[in-house]
Amino acid sequence: MELSIYLAKLLGIYMLLLAGAWIVRKDQLDRVFKEIASSRSLLAFLGIFDIVAGLAIAIGHPVWQFNWRGLITLLGYVMIVRGLMRLMFTDEVKKRMATLMDKGGWIIIAILVVIGAFLTYNGFASPQ
Repeated sequence: MELSIYLAKLLGIYMLLLAGAWIVRKDQLDRVFKEIASSRSLLAFLGIFDIVAGLAIAIGHPVWQFNWRGLITLLGYVMIVRGLMRLMFTDEVKKRMATLMDKGGWIIIAILVVIGAFLTYNGFASPQ
């Protein structure tokens, strides 16, 4: 349970900080994400990073419950899939990222805020 609390705090605060920075500096971060999407080598590096971080979560936190603890495990698996996609289908990822940045930036921010707030709340509200 301690690992669940730690990961909820870590991932939740990370998502809230990323969403907050994106809201405050949206134009700047949109340009950064578009530059990332245009770089094959950077996408591959981030794919490798996603796979390692996702495996760390999936292996270290194999909790399959329909609650916030299961969400942490699910996020680990999502990171693994995202990393593999970035490595194996770079051109398709580049196209989808460009489209998403043009049309769906606020949707991503909203998802980050909701999941981040949910995990942060559960991480800090859980009995130690």
